[in-house]
Amino acid sequence: MAVFGHRVRSGVAIAAPPSEGEANTELCRYLSKVLELRKSDVILDKGGKSREKVVKILASTTPEEILEKLKRQAEAP
Repeated sequence: MAVFGHRVRSGVAIAAPPSEGEANTELCRYLSKVLELRKSDVILDKGGKSREKVVKILASTTPEEILEKLKRQAEAP
């Protein structure tokens, strides 16, 4: 995990198949759950057909809050 200005970079493994946008939908659903946001506040901005994605957070939150929640999830058993 890394923070670049207002960008947080992290790796996430998704089990959903990469067909018909299922993996993209699952990624946004997973991040909304981890970040404790509404599903509509997490959208795929770029990379719909790529392994590397850019997700946009529409809710009012800071990169530090996002990073803390992602770290907490990564350290969970």
